Amino acid sequence: MFKQKNIDGEFTFHKKAFCLLLAMVPVSLIATSTNAAEDKLKTTAPNVVSDSSLNMRLINEYRNADKPSAAPPNGPKVDAWTQGVMFDFKSGKVADVVGVESNLYRVQKLSADPDKSTRWYLDGHDSFNLAGVAAVLDFAPAAQFKVGRFGTDAGYGSLKYPVPLIHSASQRVMPTMAEGVLWQGDFDELHLYAMYARAYSGGFITDWTDEYAYDLDKTPRYNLAGVWDSGALQLMLGAQHQQDTLNQYMTRGSYTWGVGDNAKMKAEGLGLYARTTGAASDILSAKGLDDTYLVTAKLSYIFDKTTLFASVGHTGDKLPNRSLRLDTDYTFPFDLSIDRNLQDMLSLQAGVNYNILPTTTLGVALLATDGYEDYTKAVAVEGKSVNFSAMHMVNSGPLKGFKAMAILNKAKEYREGSALGDTLNYYDVKLRFSYDLPVF
Repeated sequence: MFKQKNIDGEFTFHKKAFCLLLAMVPVSLIATSTNAAEDKLKTTAPNVVSDSSLNMRLINEYRNADKPSAAPPNGPKVDAWTQGVMFDFKSGKVADVVGVESNLYRVQKLSADPDKSTRWYLDGHDSFNLAGVAAVLDFAPAAQFKVGRFGTDAGYGSLKYPVPLIHSASQRVMPTMAEGVLWQGDFDELHLYAMYARAYSGGFITDWTDEYAYDLDKTPRYNLAGVWDSGALQLMLGAQHQQDTLNQYMTRGSYTWGVGDNAKMKAEGLGLYARTTGAASDILSAKGLDDTYLVTAKLSYIFDKTTLFASVGHTGDKLPNRSLRLDTDYTFPFDLSIDRNLQDMLSLQAGVNYNILPTTTLGVALLATDGYEDYTKAVAVEGKSVNFSAMHMVNSGPLKGFKAMAILNKAKEYREGSALGDTLNYYDVKLRFSYDLPVF
């Protein structure tokens, strides 16, 4: 059996202590709001049916790519055309306290070349379904709970904010979800979160999967996070513990200010630090892979119909991300094809977006990367790419809310001495159409 290490100077997120905190904080909040809850029970009788809502979201996405650094079954050739049909139901609340949220999602294969990878758009080459249901308990703004299976994807709308280490952005049709307990407390501009998760799904995962440690034992994860939102300024901080795997800490923030008539600047930053624990530390420390980090920043200048932006990112050691349930793909420099999170990798990007119409935006972004394939640093990696994008949204009429996006990418990497080849040429095409239809 593996014995968990204690590392001097390391903040230890002990499981029992976290469980106690997770239990005591909400309980104390419920206690302080007992009178308010009793008043609700006595004086309110909302119509649960009339306060319910059902939304259908349609997402059609096509992907075709050549990614020579992607090993089977996730590449190198990619071809998938899918249709997502997503139903999200929210009930009214009994006595303004108890409600239900449920979802039923279907990703239907429209086309997929059997000789190419679908790269997580499908279950292999097959269509698939995911479903979830959660009890919603709203005792007070400071004591809101979800128990069961719930969304964790701010991009989809499951969370109001990209809460550090709780939010997980899906890059596929299926949004991300978790199974467990989520607490949220709202205190004016401050929003606090705690989560216990024992399973997850969505995004790249096509079925409900138990949370697991590096040694593959079933091991839940525990999260604490806070968001400060004053409008122009947003600050976020999050921490996550998973036994025999990692302790992770993330901070992110943004600030927007005016710089004259009809112009403004926006600065954004994000930092991540992760350190192995227990079984993961015992195994990976022999390779010198005890921890890793990510730092990234972006500056945007927005004026008239134009947005100019520049961003930078840097990552540390390349850990086995999938085995550790670690995501270091958070750099603001973006690319459809090439990695920005390999060993000691620096990424730089500059671009421009231009609104040719109030609802239509064209963009171009250039990217350069410099790093190594893995922790041995035997093979250097230098990458260059260009992304062309077009986005359109309908803001009136029967198709209000319809969104269309197209991205075309060309990229090249130089990897002298790599088993993959000295020069790798990439292309990637992504088309996405989405439409929200409130059923009731």
